[in-house]
Amino acid sequence: MQSYSFLPCDKLPPLSELPNPFSRPDGSLVQTPEEWEEQRAYLKAMLAHYLYGEMPSDPGPVTGSILSSTELTNALSEKIVLKFGPEQALSLEFELIRPADNEPHPVLIWNDFGEKDTCPITEELLQHGIILVRFCKEQLGTDSYAFYEQSPCLKAYPGYRWRAIAVWAWGYSRIIDYLETQPFVDTKKIAATGYSRNGKVALCAAIYDERITLCAPGGSGCGGSGSFRYLGGRLGEGDGTQETIGSMSQMFAYWWADELRSFGSAYNRPPLEESALSAVLTAKTMEEAMKALLTHIDISLNGKLGRENHLPFDMHFARTLIAPRPLLTTDSLDDEWANPYGIQLIWRASSEVYRFLGAENNNAMFFREGGHQFSYLDWIAIADFLYQHFCREKAPQPRVLPVTLQLPKTEAERQNTMFPQWFRKTPHFSWRAPKD
Repeated sequence: MQSYSFLPCDKLPPLSELPNPFSRPDGSLVQTPEEWEEQRAYLKAMLAHYLYGEMPSDPGPVTGSILSSTELTNALSEKIVLKFGPEQALSLEFELIRPADNEPHPVLIWNDFGEKDTCPITEELLQHGIILVRFCKEQLGTDSYAFYEQSPCLKAYPGYRWRAIAVWAWGYSRIIDYLETQPFVDTKKIAATGYSRNGKVALCAAIYDERITLCAPGGSGCGGSGSFRYLGGRLGEGDGTQETIGSMSQMFAYWWADELRSFGSAYNRPPLEESALSAVLTAKTMEEAMKALLTHIDISLNGKLGRENHLPFDMHFARTLIAPRPLLTTDSLDDEWANPYGIQLIWRASSEVYRFLGAENNNAMFFREGGHQFSYLDWIAIADFLYQHFCREKAPQPRVLPVTLQLPKTEAERQNTMFPQWFRKTPHFSWRAPKD
């Protein structure tokens, strides 16, 4: 595996636009699709260094056992436990709901928030022959300020510097290891979804495991489908208050590689797990724990940029690493914290790579009204996207239409389209796909 040299924040020059994903380590540009695989390896290493940390490459044998099986109407619900890792020390339970036959079917893997989460279209997915797998990420690492001490994965792999988002994303891959051994799974049609922080996890999983052939994260915002550099709500840039590296690093520093904090507005302040960990861990109730956290949160960091313009990447790099595989992000225009304006910019920039690889219609985004939740419309958008890509010959008429556009290829075409001005002029980046 090739090694790369990545500079710290204070050694990186500020950039006046979104970074160019076609720029190689030596500054030259990728010219042909055949060169993209080498570039993909470079960009994956960059995100591992600055954002996710490195995942272990070998989980050892992955074995699965069925804990229980329940017959449903024309379907089966199975509870399965996996064992893997050094000396089979790690385990992961998940639920698998599938049509009651052994024919190969597409799979949607959902990283949920536990039993309180429900999928309102489970029966519909089954009727269209799609298996639903759901698991809770916290079996692999606790989503709390005690993450480092409590995480089974960190104990099993002490030599790795991965962080929570990567740890949780690893769960998708171990489930896929098991699914590949089952006759009822079409391994060429595996999708990943999740919402909010779980959407960030699904995105990370699809970047590093190309067996995920379709990705559909929702409400993933900062560190997900939104831009780090450019912030705004539904009314445009500068509208509303968005989550930033600074606010996220103070509250959830354990999600990300240590290097990320240095680019945020709180780079010179201790994260909460250092300043408030004792108070949080000694709290006797959830209310006391939340009060301890709120006491240490610096609200001035909300919506405040730091040194984000020194980042050698932005989250369009994450989208491009999934290209040319189908990718749908679902978000709400009312969810200002998730940066609706920045989501559109990231989608637009990543569309250059999708077009370069001949797959512009695979890069989709969907917006709705409403708050920050995995809504029924999000599920419908994901289902329609799955049907179009996994069972097109039997796909029903789409109920919602995500944005997937044949982008204009020349400046003249860009100026003559009906797209909004920011879309036509793309003021946030001047580069284009090679041979444009």
